[in-house]
Formats: sequence, structure tokens, C-alpha cells
Amino acid sequence: MEVVLLSADLATMWDSPSHNAGFVVVRPTRYSRAVYERVKRITGFSHKTDDQTALNSAIHYMSRSHKRHGFNAVMLDRKKYASLSNS
Repeated sequence: MEVVLLSADLATMWDSPSHNAGFVVVRPTRYSRAVYERVKRITGFSHKTDDQTALNSAIHYMSRSHKRHGFNAVMLDRKKYASLSNS
């Protein structure tokens, strides 16, 4: 896990076709904080928006706008960290 986070701001279980908001490892960086600030804004607009939808939207936004500046979100190893919905 430590090796994954050396190069990533956050790592999630993969719940095909999206990042699983139920299991996320977060390295304390300005980018990981920005992801969760964006999640808070997204869920503040609509209480019908669930955390997984908001997290994936925030990661997608950050990947588009900050990837070249160093933002990196990765999936955890599927064999070690399998989502029950993918088992």
C-alpha cells in the first residue's frame, strides 16, 4: 500500500466501472484535499447525489484539470482489494 501512495494522491478499490467510495486510501496532499472539497460541493448541490457518484465526478474533474500538474488517482490491486460486487 505504501508503494502505491508514493506516486498517488488517492487510491481506491475499483467497483467497475468506477472508483469505490467505500474504500479509499488518501495521502494528505493539496490535490486529495481538493477532491474532497469538490465532493462536498457536489453533494451540497443535491442531497440525491450519492458519495460514489460525487467522488467519481471529482476524480474525473481533477484528472482533466490537474493531471499535468501532478494529480494522480489510482486503483488498488484488484486481487488484494476486491469489491464484493466484482467477486
